[in-house]
Amino acid sequence: MKIVQLNIWQGRFIDQVTTFLKQEQPDIICLQEVYSSRLTNPLMPFFAGLERIQAMFPDYHVFFSPTHQMKVLGEPVAMGNAIFSRLPLSNTETIFINGQFHEFAADSELQPNTRNLQRAQVELPNGKQLTVINHHGYWEPNAIGSEITVQKMQLVADVVESSPKPVVFTGDLNISYVSPAMKPLQILLNDLTLQHQTITTLSQFGKVKDVPCDHICISDGIIEESFTVKDNLVSDHLPLVLEFDIA
Repeated sequence: MKIVQLNIWQGRFIDQVTTFLKQEQPDIICLQEVYSSRLTNPLMPFFAGLERIQAMFPDYHVFFSPTHQMKVLGEPVAMGNAIFSRLPLSNTETIFINGQFHEFAADSELQPNTRNLQRAQVELPNGKQLTVINHHGYWEPNAIGSEITVQKMQLVADVVESSPKPVVFTGDLNISYVSPAMKPLQILLNDLTLQHQTITTLSQFGKVKDVPCDHICISDGIIEESFTVKDNLVSDHLPLVLEFDIA
């Protein structure tokens, strides 16, 4: 099986994102900063990022977990995390790690750092299940985070620990693998970004350099076949691709 992890930067390069995903043909796609709406304005294609990807993979099962919603040209536009899966999804769940879903009319009403976590079961052909968890982590203006980051990542680790195994966890966590906030998660899972000593997961458009802030982590029962940080220019983040088997 193949899984792709990518923060799509609010869909600024949505055409490049869809082209990349079409080339990769992953079984599971985990994305952050995804817009969803019915807007068809050609000048703002990013506001329908979810729908653009869905059109590219019409047979995939989609699980979208918005953190907030606003109106653009009179249409509701939501943004959040998304999972696409070639195989059926069950027991889908959205868990807020910081803040709650909210709607706003003015930028001043946006509640920053609203973060949720997606958990879903992928129904495998052999009757077994794979737990997939997708998260966009609490943001601080540094790669180490803060005491709050540690608290938020402990909440994430608690969800992972309570999840049926095997587990694949993905996300833009906004922290490097050397951050103390990663420790609760790394006790439970093998952080492939750490294992492969990834130098950076940010593209040339990233605000900083040499920060491995995107992660794919796997539990026992997941057999890594290959782990790659792609250099495709599709976002301010680089895509992570894991090919794996299940024991």
